[in-house]
Amino acid sequence: MAGHTPGPWTVRSPKTDSHAFDVFGPTGTKLHHGYWGGEADARLIAAAPDLLEALKNLTRCIDSDDMDAAWDDALSDYVAAAEAVIAKAEGRA
Repeated sequence: MAGHTPGPWTVRSPKTDSHAFDVFGPTGTKLHHGYWGGEADARLIAAAPDLLEALKNLTRCIDSDDMDAAWDDALSDYVAAAEAVIAKAEGRA
């Protein structure tokens, strides 16, 4: 999935329509516009760059041949990051 807009992405509701949700990239560019229950979709879309990075970090850590204390510390950090981005995608952050 090369070439996607890097994060962070944010979700905002336009002032003109309380049923719509927009997703913006880091420079303020609108990436997505949705309606009708689209808030959950918008949150998931906004979390996509963070989700991708968290999964890449976890797989890199799991695939590592270096299974020492540094690996344990890194894995703990990556799991915490994954939990935070799950909360973001679910609207709890």
